[in-house]
Amino acid sequence: MKGLIKLIIGLVIFLVFTCIVLLVIGIILINMTPNKLKVGDKQIINGKSCNDLGIGDIKIKTMINDFNDIKDKKNVVTNPIDGSKANEEMDPIFTTFDLITDDKYDFEKLYSIGLDSHQTHYYEYSDTTIAYILNNSLSYMQGDAGTLTDFNFSIAEISFYGNKKEMRVVYKVDISEFKKNLEKAIPSFVSRFIGMPKEVYLVSYYSVEITSEGTLDLTYKNIFINDVDTPFANAILRSISTENDDLAGYGESLGNAISDAISYLGKVGVAEVNSSNEIVSGTEVIGADGYKNGKIGMICG
Repeated sequence: MKGLIKLIIGLVIFLVFTCIVLLVIGIILINMTPNKLKVGDKQIINGKSCNDLGIGDIKIKTMINDFNDIKDKKNVVTNPIDGSKANEEMDPIFTTFDLITDDKYDFEKLYSIGLDSHQTHYYEYSDTTIAYILNNSLSYMQGDAGTLTDFNFSIAEISFYGNKKEMRVVYKVDISEFKKNLEKAIPSFVSRFIGMPKEVYLVSYYSVEITSEGTLDLTYKNIFINDVDTPFANAILRSISTENDDLAGYGESLGNAISDAISYLGKVGVAEVNSSNEIVSGTEVIGADGYKNGKIGMICG
């Protein structure tokens, strides 16, 4: 009996000692950086290493805290796409311009012909409808707008702020490859604490002006992952950027793509119309008055 008690006590002491050792190792590891772990130059994604992504000298515990901040931002999409509203607004436009094929809205045809060749009609689109149209047209875009087809993401939100002349664009981004490769690069004991999801939101902000041709001139202001500005969030952003460390350049290229994509719907402005949305001659005015809170007016043909 005494021998059994000694065995149990010995096992308990061993388990406690093992837990303490693991705890100490864990504390040491989470205070290390990728460079101290000798993986700072290991390629994570798209030929970029932890150092390229700006986290080579960031402590693992900071990455964990940073990612918890990212996960806490659950309601990033504040103005979601409304499919029913989009269908109501699109139906007269797509019908008038023969953009319905096999009883479906033909986004491919829209992005092959565009609607700005003649100034005969005027429509107002909600920003959620613009987001719906662009999201369903990603695979058909050309020119600057074609930039949007190069990335593995979808458009989750576009918000127009006419009073401030600003725009907010939110994309849902697949980061499963980044997640997989980062978890391979750092110790598995540590990667379990990060618990990265496979998708995040890329949020970009722009100031807006309307050119004399009626197109949107978007000036880059900021770009974030899940609206969080931390080293680890920026590392995720750099992992998907095509501009390497120049996040401003990446934001600008996305802004140019959005501006070009919207231009296929017409010229920004205002006009008086008859019951068929045909412009009353001489009432059309191209310019900033067409950019409003939550909607945009487009003069098209």
